[in-house]
Amino acid sequence: MTVGKKKYYDSTHYATRNQESTFRIYGVDLSVGPCHFLRYFKENNFVCEYVDSFSEGSFVFASFNKQELYRLRTHMHQLNGIIMIPGIKSPITFRLEDVSNNRRRPHLKSDQDDQVAKRRRFESSGI
Repeated sequence: MTVGKKKYYDSTHYATRNQESTFRIYGVDLSVGPCHFLRYFKENNFVCEYVDSFSEGSFVFASFNKQELYRLRTHMHQLNGIIMIPGIKSPITFRLEDVSNNRRRPHLKSDQDDQVAKRRRFESSGI
């Protein structure tokens, strides 16, 4: 999308353009934030350049170092869905697959949805 003379890219464009690798986990307790994972990675000698929550209880991990991210992903698989994070007393559970049924629910149109659709069409037209 172009606004004025500046170009803005969504996260998928950034990931493909710079060969960034990502993976996600789901079902994490809401008391856990990105800083908790960064602390865990640092204490366990993992390198992950980006951690963010993209929806409730879901996190994305990204790195330009594909080998290091693969090592981290393998480690998360070996934990079998339970992780002990520094600063949190009880073990945290997580899933490696999204099992939500959001995509299967029928979408109910509203006035707000129509306005968003119009705005997207306008922005994509390049006017």
